[in-house]
Amino acid sequence: MNYFLYATIIILFISCQNNTRPQQDDLKKLQSENYQVQNSDEQNKYRVFDCYNGSQNEMNLCARQEYNYLDSILNQKHNELISMLNTRIAEDSENQNLISLKDRYLAAQKQWIILKNNNVSVVREKYQNGSILPMATDLQKSMDTRNRIDFIDMILEGFQ
Repeated sequence: MNYFLYATIIILFISCQNNTRPQQDDLKKLQSENYQVQNSDEQNKYRVFDCYNGSQNEMNLCARQEYNYLDSILNQKHNELISMLNTRIAEDSENQNLISLKDRYLAAQKQWIILKNNNVSVVREKYQNGSILPMATDLQKSMDTRNRIDFIDMILEGFQ
């Protein structure tokens, strides 16, 4: 097993097992009839899929669920940042720094989407025709999305 795959599997395992993210309460939103996130106080009580020792299909589904969760958090953070910038620009329409920041952020966001898609293309080439392909691509998207969330959080912290 190569280093990239090993590292991403370890990251997924640790993040699912510990559930220590600041948005831990948001994990409850992921619960559905087919999949429920493991709670530390009720381990395995409601889990339908085994994200760690299950079939490849189960691990693929868990990786997809993780990415969907992170993508929803990213969208919330993005909307929060844009809303905050729009409010501040409306309050001080002469502030060219805020206008420039918003324009640059939106341009960077478009470039980040291209980068994320290119990263997925590389992973797709690497695992072409393999049963691990869906998991590997979703893990890559999750990793890129986590980094983007951290970036947006850093910008938001600068305004508090």
